[in-house]
Amino acid sequence: MKRILQSTLIITIVLLLIMPSSLYAETGSPSAEIEVSKENLKAGDNFDVTVNLNNFEDINSVQLLLNYDKTVLEPLSNKAEIVGVLKEYTESSDYIQAINKVEDGKIQFAFSLKNDTEPFSGSDKLIKIPFKVLTEKSFSISFNDPQTIFTSSKNPVTELDGVQLLSYSYTLNNGGGNTGGNGGSTPPPTPTTPTPPSNESEGKDNEVIVGAETEVYKTVEGTDIAKVKYDKASLKDKINTLSKDQDTLVFSSDQSVDVQELSFTGDILEVVQNKKKNINIKFDTPLASYNIPTNALGLDRFYKELKVNQVKDISLTINVEKSTSTIKNSNVTPLGDVVDFKVYLSSGQGVTELKTFKGYVTHKMKSNNNVSIAAKTVKTAVRVNADGTVSGVPTYLDGETATVYTNAPGSLALVSHVKTFSDIKGTWNEATIEKLASKFVINGTTETTFTPGNSVTRGQLTALLTRSLGLVASSEYDNRFKDVDGDEWYASELTAAVDAGIIGGFEDGTFRSGQTVTRQQAAAMIARALDFVGYQVDAPSVDLAEKYADVGAMSESAKDSIQTVVDAGIFKGTGNKFDPQGDTRRDQMATILDRFLTLIKFTN
Repeated sequence: MKRILQSTLIITIVLLLIMPSSLYAETGSPSAEIEVSKENLKAGDNFDVTVNLNNFEDINSVQLLLNYDKTVLEPLSNKAEIVGVLKEYTESSDYIQAINKVEDGKIQFAFSLKNDTEPFSGSDKLIKIPFKVLTEKSFSISFNDPQTIFTSSKNPVTELDGVQLLSYSYTLNNGGGNTGGNGGSTPPPTPTTPTPPSNESEGKDNEVIVGAETEVYKTVEGTDIAKVKYDKASLKDKINTLSKDQDTLVFSSDQSVDVQELSFTGDILEVVQNKKKNINIKFDTPLASYNIPTNALGLDRFYKELKVNQVKDISLTINVEKSTSTIKNSNVTPLGDVVDFKVYLSSGQGVTELKTFKGYVTHKMKSNNNVSIAAKTVKTAVRVNADGTVSGVPTYLDGETATVYTNAPGSLALVSHVKTFSDIKGTWNEATIEKLASKFVINGTTETTFTPGNSVTRGQLTALLTRSLGLVASSEYDNRFKDVDGDEWYASELTAAVDAGIIGGFEDGTFRSGQTVTRQQAAAMIARALDFVGYQVDAPSVDLAEKYADVGAMSESAKDSIQTVVDAGIFKGTGNKFDPQGDTRRDQMATILDRFLTLIKFTN
């Protein structure tokens, strides 16, 4: 509702922290915008912060209240410099300066024009403040949205609705356990139960379409951004009608531009939290579609970093963008664009980029039908790393549409790839080995050989399971094992697998990566992997004592896991024997992984 103001008007501009991609302005709409004179800042650098007003009409009073991080930024003046057209007003008696002060993390600036003075219209710079960078850290300039008031001098004088508040933030570019009862080992830590992929069989019955519009904005660099807008009161009502886990709120963009954005303020996130249901947020864009379980966000992980103690003080932005990244693997054929998927969290105290989820996010991507692929080539989605290399992610294909599961944001692409080895020709599961190698799940012992008859080691199986599940570690290796330095080839996969609770270390603090894995140990790890993705195997249907003559050789601690993987059809045995104490061969492990991934629909 508009407000009627007195003759001396005050406009409060608060610069809402979102992220760099939000520095855009809708053509023709009024906006307040923060601009900086320099990027790639380092300690000791000086730069200017300028406040710009765009597309205003008949403005005669302004007050700015800006907040900055005084531990990172030092103002080089105790007053803001007046610039642009406003400078002409200051030279007349019609200009009244109410306040101009820079101190203690705040910039306060206010002026008004006398009632009979020609008001300001159009776009121009307003004020400029010089700063020095004290330390190389991320920082933001923030404000309080409810206090933002733009007023017009038209009769009657009224508050302007729909003014866009476009701020600036700078993010520093920092450019395994008892595996089957073999005795003496420490079980892996109990993981946080992840959010499993949503049940696609429930289809659209669980979906609530949010009435939203997509508006295209232009950044100061000229990039078009499609931002989904919705009525907040209506959205809250829809959330309150949801009653089941996996109910899904659907937001859609119909604008075919290279950047897509969907944001939620803290009051919306609080309503979701209070429902105490695992509600999905589905964001359909022309680039790709994303289904994010709200439990997978784990927002409470970021309270300390964002200096808040409740979810309503956090804003969340989902950013989907056609990437500039390129794939450097010479034997990989892209089947479409690389798409960047990022999630940002912000508060009045800072901004952070979410690096991992507490569960899986589901992506839908489509391949380009015009790309021809060779025979035996496998289609799959990949994560495109910063150096242009690729890593496999779980991918289930349905025609030209791929359903992709990830536990972390990042750059994804659909590709075709084929990989084989010279020593698997004629092997009983040659096609399976080639399939998983082409999907970047298994590697050879050399570039050209697989050595199918070799036994699998703990280090190898850890890497295999991490790649199968597409896991990304939430942190770097923390030296938790005495015999792992952190520069080993499997170190990053080890951190992800331990965090997931799939594998752990031994009581003496070692990991023993070179130790071979028995079949019952492998069964235990696969059973934990089933738990991790939330797959429930039906009640026991196989009597192990009747099926296997060597059931007495199974460790008691391994029997439940063996029961699970046998009931699931992942492990078979040879004849009437399971061979629980026998080593797991590399060719056997390929088939075991393929059955596991097919069962949970992480592959076809």
